[in-house]
Amino acid sequence: MKPKVLHLFSVKSNLGDAIRINEMRKYLSKHSQYDHLNFANSLGSKLNLKNLFIYLRGLLGGKSLPIIKEQIYLNRCIEATKNKLRSKNFDSIVAELAHNGYVGIKAARGYNIKIITDVHGIASQEYAENKYQRKIKDYSRLIEDLDRFIFTKSDVLICVSQNMKRFAIEKYGDQGNFFIAPNGTQVSDYKAKFSKPLKLIYGGIFAFWEDLDTFLDLARYDKKNKYFLMGDGPEKKRIMRRIKKEKIPIRYLGSKKREEAHRIFAKMNVGVAPTTTGVTRQVASPIKVYDYMSLGLPVITARCGDWGEDIKKYDAGFVCQKSDAKMFLEAVRQLENQNIWSLKSSNAIKLSKSRDWQNIFENSLKKIFQGS
Repeated sequence: MKPKVLHLFSVKSNLGDAIRINEMRKYLSKHSQYDHLNFANSLGSKLNLKNLFIYLRGLLGGKSLPIIKEQIYLNRCIEATKNKLRSKNFDSIVAELAHNGYVGIKAARGYNIKIITDVHGIASQEYAENKYQRKIKDYSRLIEDLDRFIFTKSDVLICVSQNMKRFAIEKYGDQGNFFIAPNGTQVSDYKAKFSKPLKLIYGGIFAFWEDLDTFLDLARYDKKNKYFLMGDGPEKKRIMRRIKKEKIPIRYLGSKKREEAHRIFAKMNVGVAPTTTGVTRQVASPIKVYDYMSLGLPVITARCGDWGEDIKKYDAGFVCQKSDAKMFLEAVRQLENQNIWSLKSSNAIKLSKSRDWQNIFENSLKKIFQGS
C-alpha cells in the first residue's frame, strides 16, 4: 500500500525552490497517497487570540518586528498543519525548507509520523553571508535555531549535495538519517547550435551568492561576443543600476517562465554561472547549471560545490580556479573554437541526461518510504 504523505511547502519561495517543490509534488503524487498544504494560500487573513498574544508579548519583550512576524507566521502554519492531521491519518510529512520542517515537527508531536525535511539550502548561512543585507541580531539567532532544530529533530534529512551532508554532520552531528537528492533538469527538445559571435547568458535568480558582478565584468571586458541577462531577485535593482551607470553591453531579457527560458537558452551558445565560494554555494546544487546543459550549452563556472566536479568529470565546460572575469574570458576564447564548443556541448547533454528529476527522486527517496 502506498504511504500517506502530507507535503508542506510555500510556493512563494525563489524560482529554484519552486521548481524543486513542483518536481517533488510530481514524485509524491505518483508514489504516495498524497495531500499537501501550501502555506502561501492556505492560511487566510484572520489572526486568532494566540497570535495576538505572540504579537503583544513580542512588543513588550523588545523583539524586532521581523521576529514577531516570523513567529506569528510559524504559529499559523503549525495550527493549519494540526488541523490537517486531525482530519486525516498520515504516515509521513515531507516538509520543504527549514521553516516548514520546524512546522511539521512541532505539529506532529503526539503522532507516530515520520518527519522528512527537504533542506534545499542552509538558511542561516545565506543570511550570514549576504553582505548587501542589513543584519538583525535576533532574526539571525532565530534562523540559526531553526536550522539546528530541523537538522537534529527530523527523522530524515534530504540534502541536495554531498557537501551539504558533510557540512551538516560537522556542525550538527551525524544522526544517520541523511539522503542525497541533488537538483536535476528535464530533457528538452530544444538544442543550442554553434554560432559567432558567441551569445553568452546568465539566467537565474539575482542573489548575492550568484556573484553577478563577475558576469557584468566579463561582458565589459569581452568586445567580441554578445551578453544576455535573464531573471529576477533581490539584487536586480543594484545590478541594473550598475549596467546603466557603466554602460555595460548586456541585454536584459526580463524574467521568464521555465518553458520560455529553455527556448531562450537554446538560442544561446554558452551558459555562465559565476558564484561566491561561501558555505551557501559550497552546499548548493544550482538548477540553472543543469538546465543550461540540457539545452547543450557548455558552462563556464568556478570551482565550487558538487556541480563543478560534475562539469569537470564530463568535460562539459570550463571550471575556473575562481569566479573571475579574466579567467572566464580565457574560457570564452577557447569556446570560440567550434570543435571545442561542439565537444563540450555534446558532453553537457550527456551529463544532463543523468540528472532527470524523477529518476533522481526514484533513486534517492524510494528507501525513505519503505516501511512508512
